[in-house]
Amino acid sequence: MGDRYITARVCRTPGGLLAIAEDVTAQRRAAQELERTRAELAATVQRRTGSLARSNQELQKEAGHRRRIEQTLRDSEAKYRAILENSQDIITILNEDGVVTYANPALTEVLGHAVGDVLGKNVLEYLHPSDAPAVIKLLGELHQQPGAAAKTEVRLRRADGCWRLLEVSSKHIPESRLLGGIVINARDVTEGRRVQDEARESEDRQRLLFDLAPDAYFLCDFKGRLADCNRAFEGLAGAGREALAGRSLWDLNLLPIDQAPELTALLARNARGEEAGPDAFTLSGADGRAFRAEIKTHPVKIKGQPLVLGVVTDVTASARERDHEQEHYRGLE
Repeated sequence: MGDRYITARVCRTPGGLLAIAEDVTAQRRAAQELERTRAELAATVQRRTGSLARSNQELQKEAGHRRRIEQTLRDSEAKYRAILENSQDIITILNEDGVVTYANPALTEVLGHAVGDVLGKNVLEYLHPSDAPAVIKLLGELHQQPGAAAKTEVRLRRADGCWRLLEVSSKHIPESRLLGGIVINARDVTEGRRVQDEARESEDRQRLLFDLAPDAYFLCDFKGRLADCNRAFEGLAGAGREALAGRSLWDLNLLPIDQAPELTALLARNARGEEAGPDAFTLSGADGRAFRAEIKTHPVKIKGQPLVLGVVTDVTASARERDHEQEHYRGLE
């Protein structure tokens, strides 16, 4: 049955002492149970308070981490927007229909159109009609391949009506808070292309003059190895320039052995940066005909490579005339 809890009271009465006993076991056990319940509740509250405190700390930590991430994103977005806004290249974004949804200030600097006038308009309105079919095809291919990139050249109309040639790099970026769509990076290459074309035309003219010159022209290094020649020299050597390339001047049987040191001396002067000649030589052509010639050489640099430009002039006729004149004067004496 377990222990019993009894309380006793003693009272004095006229008849003597009176003892009163009361069984309080139930009340004591109820109080003990209540105390245990209170202790368990306090422990539970403490545990849950600790858990809530840890959860609150974790939430604060996560909120701080999220704030830092958001700030990093804002900083990153501001940085890239600053790059876009200050780029010298035109940067635009097109939607799937080719409509301009973003353009940086470089568009105004290069093409003269205000950015506000271009936004919402189709890029085809500014394209040269001859370039439009290829651009339409390219945009369609890019939209079908997210992440795809392409390069091309197009002509765009300036605000003053003239056409500019632009080198264009395009990439489809379908999911981006800042750059969603087809991102276009365009650089004006009009002047550069004009310079290239003029340089190419100048080179073609110089090549034509070189090839058609009546004198025999050759290019060689300072050791006499041929790099190029014109048609007159091909006729003199009896071979085409491809076959002559890399061969030594002394291997062509044009020059008598006893005159080889004189040509070597010319090349040595060229190596020192000096022009040399004209010096007189007796050469033998591919047809076996011996003729009198003058050779003049110049140090030149072509595409960064030091070379010698040699000019062989047939002076047989003029030398013969001089010989006749000298004989005539001797006869008069």
